[in-house]
Amino acid sequence: MWFTQHKANFISSINKEGTITSHPIPTLQAGVMGITTASNGSIWFTEKSGK
Repeated sequence: MWFTQHKANFISSINKEGTITSHPIPTLQAGVMGITTASNGSIWFTEKSGK
């Protein structure tokens, strides 16, 4: 499962064993807000306040 954290500069995933992996976003102060997966498995997310 993928998730974001408000005002964090990364998206994260958690597997069935509970291991969390964070993936940094290159945009400073991105303000990642939402995340979804496409039918081909790619991850899409929005940035609220990238600088």
